Amino acid sequence: MKFKRPSIRFGVVCKKKYSIVVTILMVLLVCIYVGIKHQVSTYKKAVKKYIGNYSADVHKHTSIIISSAQVPSEEYSKHGSALIPYIFTQTLDHFDVGTDLSFDQTFYVNDEFYKPGGPIWFVCQGEEKAAPDRISGFIKGIKNSNFLLEMVKETSGMILLVELRYFGTSLPVQSLEAESLKHFTVDQILEDFATIIRRINIEEYSAKYRKYLTTRGFRKPKWIYFGCSFSGSLGAWMRKKYPNLVDMAYVSSGPVETTEDFYYADKNVLERYPCKDKLLMAIQLLDAIFEAPYSNKYLVDECIHKYENCPASKQKVKELCQLSASNNNNNVDSSGRDDDNDDDGDDDDDDFLYLIGSVVTTLMQYNAKATEYNDHNEDTDLVSEKTEVDELCTYLADSYDSTTTLLSLLKFINLNVIERVKNTNNIKETKDIKTALYRKQMGKNLSPHGPRPWLYLTCNEVGLFFTSSKKSWAQASLKSSRINLNYYRKSCIDWFSNGTDTYNGPAVEALTKKYGGYNFIDNRTIYVDGENDTIYPATVTFNVYTNLLKGNATKADLYPNVILLKSGHHHSEIVGDVDQVSDEIRTARLKIIAMFKHWLRDQDKAR
Repeated sequence: MKFKRPSIRFGVVCKKKYSIVVTILMVLLVCIYVGIKHQVSTYKKAVKKYIGNYSADVHKHTSIIISSAQVPSEEYSKHGSALIPYIFTQTLDHFDVGTDLSFDQTFYVNDEFYKPGGPIWFVCQGEEKAAPDRISGFIKGIKNSNFLLEMVKETSGMILLVELRYFGTSLPVQSLEAESLKHFTVDQILEDFATIIRRINIEEYSAKYRKYLTTRGFRKPKWIYFGCSFSGSLGAWMRKKYPNLVDMAYVSSGPVETTEDFYYADKNVLERYPCKDKLLMAIQLLDAIFEAPYSNKYLVDECIHKYENCPASKQKVKELCQLSASNNNNNVDSSGRDDDNDDDGDDDDDDFLYLIGSVVTTLMQYNAKATEYNDHNEDTDLVSEKTEVDELCTYLADSYDSTTTLLSLLKFINLNVIERVKNTNNIKETKDIKTALYRKQMGKNLSPHGPRPWLYLTCNEVGLFFTSSKKSWAQASLKSSRINLNYYRKSCIDWFSNGTDTYNGPAVEALTKKYGGYNFIDNRTIYVDGENDTIYPATVTFNVYTNLLKGNATKADLYPNVILLKSGHHHSEIVGDVDQVSDEIRTARLKIIAMFKHWLRDQDKAR
């Protein structure tokens, strides 16, 4: 069978059809090319307008260092199980143009809730190593594990967690000697934050943001600063100094009215302790034993007369807390006498008294749920329904005079503080307990993970020394009257003076004057404070409710962004699931989220 040769007509038809197809393909290719060119042009304009030409405008000493292994993928952005630490190369001294020294500042990014147009929450956790687990609770499947995550989710934002200089892995120096700490100041910290906000390219760390960056509707992200306690203070000062960089702020329990002799903390806690009368009896006898100013020595005579086991000496009191030299067999010589002279010094006595007072005030400051020892050898202790304040007052419930109350207080501190510190750190020696708990010992700790940088900042600039409010015979205090301004100043001199400098205390007045103290009330900052907090008298909220509103809560609507929690403590509105917090905190949370959403909408409309 022969096949017929195709006709010329069929060849012409095929040729015409082929030409039409080619023409259509050419048109499509041109359209695609034009579209891509327009998209690239739009991308370049957006980047140049809102981020700047970062390839050519990188600061001489401030840049992002990121390895290829750290580039986040789309999968990581959605389902990452752990947050990756990144490094920002930060300038050591922002105010000396003649230096090029820098250090690595650690930061983390969580974009799990990010949607186009959402804000960036700039988070600093204060004077400690950055804890990324606190900004990744939802990733672990813990719903509403803290209020920060709830706010970020509700505003479709992402979190940029920045570690404070001199803490964690963000160490500018190898040694923590006094000279090496000179760059740890409030202004240097604020400039760190401002530099990061100006220079960071978020698209390098968030696939979600990178995708949004290429869309036609791209807008420059709004920045919300979030901080608690000292990091909250930094947020208030950031809004004062850099309102063009930080659009809004959340300040939880952030003291801003810096003062050196901060005895107001003691007074505030004293007024609110449910068993304050018994605590005062114990502290009065303790002061008499340690011969503190304005103490009644006859209380010791009464104790000796009534009780055979009266702890009438300093050593006996310390023995009850395992903090006497006699508690350590290694410190007793062959004759049985105390061979440790450390107990004989005023410094040791003052640190012991500081510890007792700090335990009492700190319990009220946080009022955390009490933890009970688990007797069934399980991995975790039991969490009680009672608070630690309730537990302390229960210990004192059956006491009836200064001696029985002091003995009960010392028993509580020994079991709930000393024993736990020993067990947690596997401590056996008395001197090691003192190193862990005594304030002056903490300041001598040159470890990069210790509190020395923070103590330097308090001695140099911030102050807020929790002194005794007992300044005369007529006054009462939960702290020994020996814990006065001289105690703190002497510590600062011992830690940071070279022996020739004159120390006149921290520059608290200059700091308050520069940033306005609690008189600077920003209308795009939310201030939240608990009335039972030790630092409450140094906050904007205290100034508003005590000085401006004169206690008239009916006028609170005049300051809707200033929120007082009558039953609140130190940043108590931040921690806890929705079903675990009080109605007062739950209501405050709803108000706060609504306020941020309102402000974000207002700023969008203004663009």
